[in-house]
Amino acid sequence: ASVSSDARAQLVSALLARMARYEALDSNYQRKDYQKLAHPDLAQQLTPHITDRRSNIVVRRAAMHIARACGVTEVVDNLIAVMFDRSDEVQAREVATDALASIGGDRVRDAFIGLLTAGFAPDPNDSMRGTVLSFLWPKHIDTCTLFEHLTSPQRGDYLGPYQVFLSELPAALPPADLALALAWVESVSEGAEYGLQGEQCDIIDVALRFAERDDVRAALIRIIRPALKH
Repeated sequence: ASVSSDARAQLVSALLARMARYEALDSNYQRKDYQKLAHPDLAQQLTPHITDRRSNIVVRRAAMHIARACGVTEVVDNLIAVMFDRSDEVQAREVATDALASIGGDRVRDAFIGLLTAGFAPDPNDSMRGTVLSFLWPKHIDTCTLFEHLTSPQRGDYLGPYQVFLSELPAALPPADLALALAWVESVSEGAEYGLQGEQCDIIDVALRFAERDDVRAALIRIIRPALKH
């Protein structure tokens, strides 16, 4: 038999109450678990935990994970407020950003573009940068704008959304954007960005497959020729 909405609401209340008392951890639950909690009044239950900075980070994360899993669009504005609040906990902002990317929609797109323009700091793991760029490119921003917002990862010992995005970017570039990507490689090389060397090499490898294109070949020559002189 299916679980009633009232029973699901009671489950949500009980789960969040346990997390508020540190009697349960959000890491013990997966998205498929949270999806079973969907009910019509879920937003009303989640909002206080999302917005109250006095709540512990475990219950706040859980509330945002539940919103993400159940696609609770009614809390989008609350999540956006958390994401933009630079004085809030970094983890709260990271999870809010991730939840927004999953829920999607025009408000999320506009908020992400606003955050991209304003800057992410503090974003010590580059997680918000990775989530936002993954959501916006290539559907909502062009490749030129993307490269303007690529920076060397702040941590070399961390694998998160930004690091994954960078690793997958070279193979995702369309041939028409390779000359632009190679121009970025040149500019980054001049700045000696060690944290981006892997992505630079991967872009060059991809570009070599399209060396028949005049724009790509010209850019490759500019990059490779100086190395041949040493």
